[in-house]
Amino acid sequence: MKDSGVHFGSSAKEGLEPAKLDSLKGLCPFDDNIGNLPDMDLSEHFYNWLDAGLVMKKNRKKFYSKEDNTISPPFNLGSELISEKMWFHTIEYGSSNLSNSHVNVFFYYLRKLSKYGLSCEMKFTSTDCNFQKNLVSTCGLIAEYEDIESTFSANQDVLDVINGYGLAFSTPWYSVDYVLFPIWLPEQKYGLVAVLNFHKRIIRVHNTLSCEGITLIVKKALLPLCMLLPHYLLLTDFYSRTDINFSDACYTGKSKTDVLRLVMHNDYSVGTSIDSGVLMISIAEYFVRKKDFPEVSFDIACHRSRIAYSFYSYAIAKQINGYETEPEYLANGDGHGLGKRTRGGMVQTRKRKMGKA
Repeated sequence: MKDSGVHFGSSAKEGLEPAKLDSLKGLCPFDDNIGNLPDMDLSEHFYNWLDAGLVMKKNRKKFYSKEDNTISPPFNLGSELISEKMWFHTIEYGSSNLSNSHVNVFFYYLRKLSKYGLSCEMKFTSTDCNFQKNLVSTCGLIAEYEDIESTFSANQDVLDVINGYGLAFSTPWYSVDYVLFPIWLPEQKYGLVAVLNFHKRIIRVHNTLSCEGITLIVKKALLPLCMLLPHYLLLTDFYSRTDINFSDACYTGKSKTDVLRLVMHNDYSVGTSIDSGVLMISIAEYFVRKKDFPEVSFDIACHRSRIAYSFYSYAIAKQINGYETEPEYLANGDGHGLGKRTRGGMVQTRKRKMGKA
């Protein structure tokens, strides 16, 4: 195992034989050593694999030949099949910004960490990259139609995510304290993470971008979330929860559909467009682990290496040992694979997709 650089992440159990690994629940690529370089001996196999066939020419657009770039059989990470070595090269060497695939895979395992991470005490869940796009589209529909509430009710994809059905290892929003959103600023080609805090009724944007008019840029990008989410929460069981004091000042004196307050947290190292994706997911992981972000000593190269190696070693361990974790319907607490979802007073059932490890 050591020679291939294989490990089993934060929920792995020491001393288990490979044959027994197929019955484990909650395996996750990430250990608790956020910000630390991977072990040199364990990661040697990964770097040999990543650098094999690497084209060393200036001004190159392609870093591998088609043959050297192909991963066959492809790695299964989250809900993605990774068939190109460039997916890992992008993380490790920063040849471009992270793609939606990278971000979605990361937040997939962050949600899984919230379910099974022994050291993760925070009650949270997350969305994926499509959620922001969906709300932006809904904003456009609202401008065209008079029946606003019907527009909300018709967007079942958003309601599914809020009710904990739309994404693997998701948790209903009425049972968490925080929801994390990956945010994309298209004109700046920059990624940020935003966090909805239900107890304070605010969305906090963890900002690492410095440019003229940044406050207005962020407000424009977050307006669909701040404006629409209160309406969607009314269509769920959110206001039946008893762990939030709805008599607090942040809830009293305003309508349940009032716009959420937006706060910007700017005390971070300023990043470049190419680094913004790694900054985003690193800040997200520090937040859910309740660890202080190293604003002065943050080393993005260390974070890149840890993330790239963790994904690689986890994916290849799955191939070597041939295991999958429990399907999504078990992860979401329903042993029959059928989930109830609510839209106003109506309850519907549908078969859920089977989740992957």
